[in-house]
Amino acid sequence: MRKSMLFSLLILLVAAGLPAVAAEGFRSDRKAAFDEAAREARPLLIDFQTTWCVACRTMEKSTWIDPDVVAAMQSYVPLVVDGERDRNLVARYRVEAYPTIVIATAEGAPILTLVGLQTAKQMRSHLDAVSERLDQLASWAGSADSRKPDPEAILGLAEFALERDSGAEAERLFRELLRRKKNLEDTTRIPAQLGLARALIELEECKDADKVLRETSPQAADDNRWAPRLQQVNEALESCQS
Repeated sequence: MRKSMLFSLLILLVAAGLPAVAAEGFRSDRKAAFDEAAREARPLLIDFQTTWCVACRTMEKSTWIDPDVVAAMQSYVPLVVDGERDRNLVARYRVEAYPTIVIATAEGAPILTLVGLQTAKQMRSHLDAVSERLDQLASWAGSADSRKPDPEAILGLAEFALERDSGAEAERLFRELLRRKKNLEDTTRIPAQLGLARALIELEECKDADKVLRETSPQAADDNRWAPRLQQVNEALESCQS
């Protein structure tokens, strides 16, 4: 009888589109979580998941209950979101796959987006990296999320995403920046092109990376500021193509 009741409850949760399990400490009320983050000036840690996401369940049973991760999360306001129910938040943070973890400022501006299963070690590293540079990252995120974003802020976030092995997010940010061709100085455009090439290499899109490098190489090679980075990207491309 008890098993039957539990099974019925699980079916009702799935039918309602609610996460079958939520890791301890995660808020499920979006408004309350955003209010808490703003009130306490703590960044948000948003876990976008679905009822059918196998990797989401894996993270609930391992990553989110790891003692080191739980300790690192004390500096954040954790929020779990069902991607099939909260379409507005999914659209705001451009969520296309699950799990997607977004670290955002207390005001909700995205700092770092991570797609796919994150181990406890990876998640602790991400949380610590953001905490260590929070003031700078939050400033960039706020500017990048404004009506007139600062190109340098977008570049900073893109390079940070690349550092954190978030290649898809880095590619998106670099491309967003490079679409602003008329407003870009070489000091922003060239590192953005080199960063885009590196992001594409990380995503194993070697042909696209080669095309970007061909457009960048002549100018970058003539400037000592970019030549070393250009060489590193070329070496990475050779490994990608081999």
